[in-house]
Amino acid sequence: MIRRIVMVCVAAMVLAGCARAPAVERLGVVNAEITYLSSFAMDDPFARVIAGAIAEYEATSGNRVNIIWSGQETAEEVYVRHTGGARVDVWDGDIERQMQLNAAFMLDLTEFADERYDQFGNRSMLEVISPFLLNFVQQMSRRFTPEDAPDTMLAVPFAPYNVAFVYNQNYFASVGISRAPRTWDEFLTTTHRLRERGFVPLSGQMQPYLAYGYYLARAMGTDWVALLMDEPSMWTDPAVFRMATDFDRLSREGSISLHENRMFPGPHAHINDRVVMWLKRTSDIRDLVESHDPGTTFGAFNFPLIHDIGGLPNELPPGQAKTMHGAHGFFISTDTRYAAYAFEMIATVFSPNFDQQLSVETFGVPFAADIPWPPEIRGIEASFNEIAEWMPYGGGTLANPYTRARADYQFVRLMQDRVPARKFVAAMME
Repeated sequence: MIRRIVMVCVAAMVLAGCARAPAVERLGVVNAEITYLSSFAMDDPFARVIAGAIAEYEATSGNRVNIIWSGQETAEEVYVRHTGGARVDVWDGDIERQMQLNAAFMLDLTEFADERYDQFGNRSMLEVISPFLLNFVQQMSRRFTPEDAPDTMLAVPFAPYNVAFVYNQNYFASVGISRAPRTWDEFLTTTHRLRERGFVPLSGQMQPYLAYGYYLARAMGTDWVALLMDEPSMWTDPAVFRMATDFDRLSREGSISLHENRMFPGPHAHINDRVVMWLKRTSDIRDLVESHDPGTTFGAFNFPLIHDIGGLPNELPPGQAKTMHGAHGFFISTDTRYAAYAFEMIATVFSPNFDQQLSVETFGVPFAADIPWPPEIRGIEASFNEIAEWMPYGGGTLANPYTRARADYQFVRLMQDRVPARKFVAAMME
């Protein structure tokens, strides 16, 4: 209830006029103290690299950064700090969640991003940043500012992700699969071929709503899925039964691993090294890389198209997709006295040396366009190149957390306990 009230309050503030904030002049202050609230825990690889960059910034600038390592998403804490008068100059977090709650407190960073910095070899951040990241943050900034406001850049984005099927390229090659599936029928053919060769095609280690939400969003659209979460009678729609039937079939034929994951541990829980595909955020790939043999490489393909139900028109050009994707971001407060210094701190974090470290240590996508991707994940780039439009995380399933929790539970039973599809639908109607 508290979160709902907070969201309503911020929405009113944004609609009331989150216009471009005036540029903050450089004050020439030495020994300034910047308060940085981080969503990372101290032992996180991101935190280690960021801490090193900040130490360098402090040594070269004479300023001090007070880091608060939160270890969790900071959206609500940032809101409470701003409304309660507690100081925060710069913070980080998931861009979508942060902008939903805190857009009214975010300084427009366009003018700073257009300046030249020594950290980038006398180039501007706009000249350095990867086009995907720049396009994403500009699109999201437009979503959370008034329609008549000038274009803004409310965050410095990094660590982009795409929710996709990540797969072991070595295993695909070993069974002669040269092209990732684009349609659901091709996906079923791929799982059959892998299963015949002794592999377990799909990991059961997934957030349930990413699976059924993505499927239904592909078939019927995200607006339809959001309505589904609020209307019990819609669960009798043929699209729901088809989705449940397809995943029930995958489970019963042995295409989905059982109890090999941390989400649904059983008495014989283990990591099955014959699993080939995982539906997950590509930014969470580090655990896969570290649990496989050196030299294993990973690719990714976007959730397949589902042609024969729903009648949702494919308005995008061939080879382009509407996907769940996003990024982390740094934000600077409209209330700070040290905006220029805070931005210089952020620029240091994404200078080539530290950008490369972040990418290598997290097996993540680099910030800059000219930094090479780690070889282990270079294959996921194809899924990013296909992204044309943004889809909300969960494909519309986050519209009602209570319905989503029930659907998650029933979907786990469908996959792991092999409850029939008709019982999944009946349970959602109760």
